[in-house]
Amino acid sequence: MNISDFLDADKILLHVHGTSKAEITDQLIDLFADDERIRDLQKMREAVHAREGIMSTAVGNGFAIPHAKTEWVSDIVMACGLLDKPIDFEAPDGRAVELVFLVVCNEDKVSSYVQIISRIATIMNSDGLAKRLAGAQSPEEVFDLLHKEEERIGLCKCTRGVGADGRVSA
Repeated sequence: MNISDFLDADKILLHVHGTSKAEITDQLIDLFADDERIRDLQKMREAVHAREGIMSTAVGNGFAIPHAKTEWVSDIVMACGLLDKPIDFEAPDGRAVELVFLVVCNEDKVSSYVQIISRIATIMNSDGLAKRLAGAQSPEEVFDLLHKEEERIGLCKCTRGVGADGRVSA
């Protein structure tokens, strides 16, 4: 189970603009508007915002992982956004958030969901990764950096990658 198994380059946004947690999260949720795995986009949105209302999903070190479990998705869905300007996400270390990962799953996928959130936290605490991600020029480059970091720290038994043509392979 790898981040690269659930994150596709078309679900990675560069230059996300927003001034609030809700605004940033909504932009990531909107990436799933035509996704067949989403049974009801508005209900998914409500689940993510309800979870964020319980306790901030900011982890520290400049990133957050808004997440939710809901019957309104059929599988695990994931998106990533790099913010143009850091915003307050109520992180435990007080640092503004620059990178946001959205993870939403069906209630029967909880074990995998917890593993994915854990992997995100693990790789994002790697030295220098956040800086490399901030300098990425394309969604494919973000995907490739995450994939390579999973491999580097020994988490990845990856079956996907970015080819020489820049396309994410299955």
